[in-house]
Amino acid sequence: MLLSAGWVGFPNKFRAFRKRNTASRGYITYCRCFRVFELVRLGWLMLQYPQACLPQKGTKNTKDGLGDETVKFARLVFLIAGVYGLIVLLPMYLLEEKTGRDFPPPITHPEFYYGFIGVAVAWQVVFLILSRNPIRYRPMMIPSVLEKAAFAVPAVILFLQQRISTFTLAAGLADSVLGVLFVLAYLKTANLSE
Repeated sequence: MLLSAGWVGFPNKFRAFRKRNTASRGYITYCRCFRVFELVRLGWLMLQYPQACLPQKGTKNTKDGLGDETVKFARLVFLIAGVYGLIVLLPMYLLEEKTGRDFPPPITHPEFYYGFIGVAVAWQVVFLILSRNPIRYRPMMIPSVLEKAAFAVPAVILFLQQRISTFTLAAGLADSVLGVLFVLAYLKTANLSE
């Protein structure tokens, strides 16, 4: 890395200090000071060489393509999906009794209720990971589309059979919109995959 690889002036007495006192309070203070020094050094390098830190217009980052517009679209889609999902799902851990009252019959198998929420929350974390680097994790977009379709399609079918409420259908339609956006992100990133 740019920070540590180029700095050769690390005093030997600190290396010896680190080996002797790895669990001491002084070592912890030393580590914090060293991190602050590295951050200051990074800031100085960014001020000295700004053209090396900023992406140039008309060029694409060859390592992972994160400067490309299509990757920005994919990142945004998966970030929004992950954050939206966590906002919707995490409160459900506290609403088991209310869910049973609002959508009868009451929940008789809480393991299914909490299992559903747990799996859905895990998928939201997958979406957040996908938003970090969609090119690297592009193969995970396919099961992500299936995850959205696994709720959206049954929601529409059950609503047509008049077995679920309009509120549940709205949640299914939100998942179907996200699923379509996932498909678009998958298709747009096809030419950028490694």
